[in-house]
Amino acid sequence: MDPLIVLVTGDPSMISQCRQARTGTFRLNGRVIALALGLLLCPMSTLRAATETLPTLGTDAESIAQYDGTVEDAGRPLRWNMNYMKYDQAPNIKMFDALVQRGVTHIVVTIGLNHSLVEVESGMLDSDLQKIAVQLYQWQRANPQAQIIVRPFHEMNGDWYPWGFKNEHNGNRVTQFNPAWKHVRSVMRSRFPGLPFMWCANVNQGNHFMSFYPGNDQVEYLGFDGYNHSTSQGGWQNMEKIFHDSMVALRQTPGIDPRKPLVIGETATTEPNAAAAAAGHSKTEWFGRSYGNMGWWLHSEAPKFGVTTVLYFNYPDLYTGKPLPPSAYKNDYLIHDPKLPSADESRIAFRASVRDLP
Repeated sequence: MDPLIVLVTGDPSMISQCRQARTGTFRLNGRVIALALGLLLCPMSTLRAATETLPTLGTDAESIAQYDGTVEDAGRPLRWNMNYMKYDQAPNIKMFDALVQRGVTHIVVTIGLNHSLVEVESGMLDSDLQKIAVQLYQWQRANPQAQIIVRPFHEMNGDWYPWGFKNEHNGNRVTQFNPAWKHVRSVMRSRFPGLPFMWCANVNQGNHFMSFYPGNDQVEYLGFDGYNHSTSQGGWQNMEKIFHDSMVALRQTPGIDPRKPLVIGETATTEPNAAAAAAGHSKTEWFGRSYGNMGWWLHSEAPKFGVTTVLYFNYPDLYTGKPLPPSAYKNDYLIHDPKLPSADESRIAFRASVRDLP
């Protein structure tokens, strides 16, 4: 099968900024597992300057070096990219061009709609969505060696984005989601026929997916986002704890085609806070090969559920973009923070977990 599209996202306060993913690709039982490092892009003025100086592609060299220094086959060329934009922004075509020159074959555009589901369905954003679709279509036609895919409404079953319907956030109701999805798809596909869409829910938010699954004819890729936020949200959680129940429920839900490729669109672990560290938790543990952790999960569980792609979000501090002192609580998803004594251990554990994937 063709390689899948990989998507990443993060905090709603950052959605107006672009991010991208650098990935290495590994084959697992005949399927492709892509381990990607999500990298926060600079503000647009800085981004334009940075894209002039490849190979950083708008990211900082340190983050690129983390990838190269962590994954054994670091010389593998880029294959995947994720780019963020708001509904009223133009796609970063210059960035797309630079990525294709680097050998990227799949570019994902995550579109922040910043409106309630009713407002989206009402057509308030149609003109902007049509403009985006036209620009993406024109670029796609000129670059058939790459594939564009969009992921709207990501983590829709939460209450932290304007379109989220959990607890009727922002006035949204679950019954409004499918009509809003179908509307956006229809509008964008009217200008970009065949544009692939990814439906990507957040894990463990009830797991009743058919109430907000728009239909097999409306979705090309299934996805889940899930993180270990140390003990700030639900306690320390390994990969098994984060994803298992939701993946079982999804694959067993009548009406959702079990042949649909399943992507882990976002996952990462923070540094442990004081309580988690006292309990013996660490990034080294989370990346490890013991039961429940990342290395074990990639080898043992991902194939069972038909997971084809896993994306690791490599980003220093989701909320401020600035590194925190080691004494502070770390909302830090980097594979290894070079400022911490545990940096080498984290890097070695990550590398060991992905090194021997078939």
